[in-house]
Amino acid sequence: TLRVEKDSIYISMRQEVKNIRNYLTIQEYRYPDRFQTDYQVDEDVLDCEVPNVLIQPIVENAVKHGICNKLEGGTIKISTEKKGRDYIITVSDNGIGFEIEKILSDGRLHVGIHNVKERLKSIVKAELEITSFIGIGTIVKIIIPGERKNIRLESGKRREIFSIGR
Repeated sequence: TLRVEKDSIYISMRQEVKNIRNYLTIQEYRYPDRFQTDYQVDEDVLDCEVPNVLIQPIVENAVKHGICNKLEGGTIKISTEKKGRDYIITVSDNGIGFEIEKILSDGRLHVGIHNVKERLKSIVKAELEITSFIGIGTIVKIIIPGERKNIRLESGKRREIFSIGR
């Protein structure tokens, strides 16, 4: 079953991947024999907390706009990895691709990607990178900064300390 935590901004990557698997199972019934899915999920990333329903709009775009518009269908690849402190989530497809400049200038809002981008910026200060080539496919990469331990931000009045010799 698809599980959405209505009272929580975050869920584990483990639950997010389960949600995506369930979503794609539904889409397989809707679009039989149109796509395959390849998961490459790093165990080190599964306990990472991510914004709720983060990947689904990206996967939905890959299915509807990338793969299902391609005569022979294609493959959606979902991968996660930890690089240094950061978590990287990649959704790629070998669908029809698109021209990013055209999308940016077509006057439409593109709600799914827009919402993901805004949520990433405001909730976890993450980055969203989109690369696409006509006839080759699209790669969407989310880079979520990991914890920065031992860094403490203090606020208050500024004090100057002078040290005068020994």
